[in-house]
Parts: sequence; C-alpha cells; structure tokens
Amino acid sequence: MAMNAGLTAALAQLPQQLRQTLTWDRGKELSAHARFALETGTKVFFADPHSPWQRPTNENTNGLWTGPAYATTSTSPSP
Repeated sequence: MAMNAGLTAALAQLPQQLRQTLTWDRGKELSAHARFALETGTKVFFADPHSPWQRPTNENTNGLWTGPAYATTSTSPSP
C-alpha cells in the first residue's frame, strides 16, 4: 500500500495526459495495481519478461544513467 501512496503522489504532479497509462516491470512492488488503477484512473500494464522495448522510457533512462557521462575512467597505469 505504501507503494500505491507514493506512486499516486508522484503521478499527481504530472500533467493529466501523462497519467493515463503506466507500464510496469514485473515485480511485487505494484501488487495492489488493481486498487491503484481504480483510485487514480490510470491504466496499468505489465511488460512481458525480456521485452525492454515495452518499457522505452525506463530503458532510455537506464542508458542515460550508464552512458558516457557516468563512465568511469581507469586509474591503472598503461602497460
């Protein structure tokens, strides 16, 4: 239930057109998705396993977080 409350609060800050659907990865974090959908009017979908194209924003964000700006440089001397 805490997840629903936090997610509802976060969604309330978004414009209405961005709150219509939510695609969630498979996991128990959103086990009360039916209640969340009823309370918020947001349709909840679950991505199929091993199908990152069904969660494009998530995958794009992961790429940004792990991209060149976050790459570590080696501090080891060259051989």
